[in-house]
Amino acid sequence: MASTTTITRYRVISPCVMAKVPVSLGMSVRGRPSASTVMTFYRDALLPADVDQGDVTQLLDKNMVEEVQLNG
Repeated sequence: MASTTTITRYRVISPCVMAKVPVSLGMSVRGRPSASTVMTFYRDALLPADVDQGDVTQLLDKNMVEEVQLNG
C-alpha cells in the first residue's frame, strides 16, 4: 500500500483576509525570496504554502482561517 503524505494548509473562513507572501525579484539572499507582498484572499481560498507564518498565527487567533489537512 502506498503511503500518503498529509499537508497542512489554511482555508479562509471570513469574507477576506490579507497576508504576506514571498515574491521573487530575480535576486535572493541565502536562497530566500528577496521580497514579500501583501495579497488579499477571499472566503474558501487556500492560503499559499509559503504564506507568512506570523500572519497565519494571527488569522487563526482571530478565527479568520481554519486548518485543513490535504492528502498529498
